[in-house]
Amino acid sequence: GRRKMKDAEPIEYTGKKYRKCVAAVVFNQDGLVLVGERVKVEGSWQLPQGGVDAAETLEEAAARELYEEMGIKTGKDENQVECLGTVSPPCEAGCYNVTSGWLKDAGYAGQHLSFVSFF
Repeated sequence: GRRKMKDAEPIEYTGKKYRKCVAAVVFNQDGLVLVGERVKVEGSWQLPQGGVDAAETLEEAAARELYEEMGIKTGKDENQVECLGTVSPPCEAGCYNVTSGWLKDAGYAGQHLSFVSFF
């Protein structure tokens, strides 16, 4: 189910509200990217991702989602991944619309997706 934290302030674009969302892009030593198969949608694959909470940076939100969804911790210790950088595209490229579901019910036109990379 959806967490009960307060969402970050939405991004306003073309007069519509977009929820801030972040995806964690985890590279391994061979340059491959970690993706996970959705639990309830067999054959559907995605990056660990989710909404940004009010008090979080994009990097903190990505690290939280990575741990919640994959059990991977971030940091500089062995068996942890380290943040490499963040890409937050302009709304023309980073916003996508939804036509139904809880986002629409909550008053969002869709989400603005940023990416945080880890190694």
